[in-house]
Amino acid sequence: MKKRTVSRKSAAKKVGLIGRISPMRRMAAACRAAACRVTAACLAATCCAAALADDAVVRLDEVVVSGWVANAAPAEGVATLASELRFEPQVDAQARGFAEGQADIAIRGGTFESSGLVLAGLPVFDAQTGHYLLEMPVSPRFLGAATVRTGAELSLGGWNAIAGAVARDFAAVRDGGVVAAGAGGHRAMRGEIVLGASDLGSVAGLKVGADIEAGWSEGDGSRARGDYELGRVGARVRLLGTDSKLGTGSNGGSGAGSRTDFFAGYQRKFIGWINLYAAPYGSAETDELRTSLAMVSHSGERGGLSWRAGAYWRRNDDVYQFNRDKPSNAYVHTTDIVGASAELAAQVRGETAAEASRLLLRAGVIGDSIESSSLKHGRYNSRTQGFAGAFW
Repeated sequence: MKKRTVSRKSAAKKVGLIGRISPMRRMAAACRAAACRVTAACLAATCCAAALADDAVVRLDEVVVSGWVANAAPAEGVATLASELRFEPQVDAQARGFAEGQADIAIRGGTFESSGLVLAGLPVFDAQTGHYLLEMPVSPRFLGAATVRTGAELSLGGWNAIAGAVARDFAAVRDGGVVAAGAGGHRAMRGEIVLGASDLGSVAGLKVGADIEAGWSEGDGSRARGDYELGRVGARVRLLGTDSKLGTGSNGGSGAGSRTDFFAGYQRKFIGWINLYAAPYGSAETDELRTSLAMVSHSGERGGLSWRAGAYWRRNDDVYQFNRDKPSNAYVHTTDIVGASAELAAQVRGETAAEASRLLLRAGVIGDSIESSSLKHGRYNSRTQGFAGAFW
């Protein structure tokens, strides 16, 4: 019988291979042991949670989640309603210069005239032009994350929009404050202060909270004649039922009780840009806006019923210059809008949870008027519109 011989070289190779495999096996064994420890910890936590559920109710601290898109905070100016929409994949934010200066929104291939805005359950808009749809003097710090409504959801909670609507609601009042300031290239400067207190006492059994905000920014812009200036102040008071869970989350929360928000704000904005609106003539255009907004929003929930009602007033004064080197009063407008809406939803129980349905009743009225130095022809200077619907 022949003996099989192994050379020293091949034996060294085998030993080296075993040496390389052994650490991998040790690593796999360590991973399995760690997985066993994690599983045991999860089982222990589950048992503890079950024991606590039997003995007492554990209230978790409130966690406010913000920034549902990347780069929600702008670098050049104070944040506006357009800031977080810059990187929202369902919205095409078409900005001139930077979005906080002037921006139009288009949803699902629509235009800025076919897109809408719902603020605290109220459909708001500008009767003169969709260019001013986002000109609302409310800080995003007062609001929760935005949702984009399209299709059937738009029919249930939108108005005056066929492409889609952006909806935002008031967030919970945050205790504390924020003070921010900055400076950068092109003579950019900015500053903002926000103060809030969620418990200032109670009135008629309702807990009172409030927050205020003031922001300012200005600069020369990244291009010639692209200068801008923005100043904004706003304040909100919230009345919250002491047994209510409404308003405890970034978008209002849920539970029995009610909440009422009172808001007032003012904003002044100046923007300059070549081909701001009237492209492609190469004209150095400017637009100066003064926007005021006052609104009240009330919502509640009890048992299987939920309701919401509110009203608002908005005024927008704008002075547009087609050529800033030859200023005139040819394009001066004042637009007033008053709106109110209400909705009632009832949860209808079925024999099973899958068979449960919901009845929604919704109605509203919106009136607008305009005074203009250029829009003088035709019969239109004011109108009143209404909407109503029942959805099952």
